[in-house]
Amino acid sequence: GVKPRSFILLELDKVRVKGKEIPVRIFTALEEDSANMELKMTYEEALQLYRKGKFKEAEKIFSEIKAFPPAQEFVKRCQEFESINLESWDGVYTLKTK
Repeated sequence: GVKPRSFILLELDKVRVKGKEIPVRIFTALEEDSANMELKMTYEEALQLYRKGKFKEAEKIFSEIKAFPPAQEFVKRCQEFESINLESWDGVYTLKTK
């Protein structure tokens, strides 16, 4: 028989949809293997730094996994956010469009 595949959940982001106040968490499912387990650990480490506003440190880690498309988006955001003062940063990205 065919062996059932196992998956792990990875939180990609926490976003505030335009016009809404409450943020929504976005997840993806990855096949459970050693490469994806390592990706998950690295991504989560970078995401924690990003949410704390430590954009330079987060960008460095996201860059290590930039073959993973969501990490590419975070590299761009980190570069953008490093140059602006985010006094009201709460770790949640607000989408400009629906």
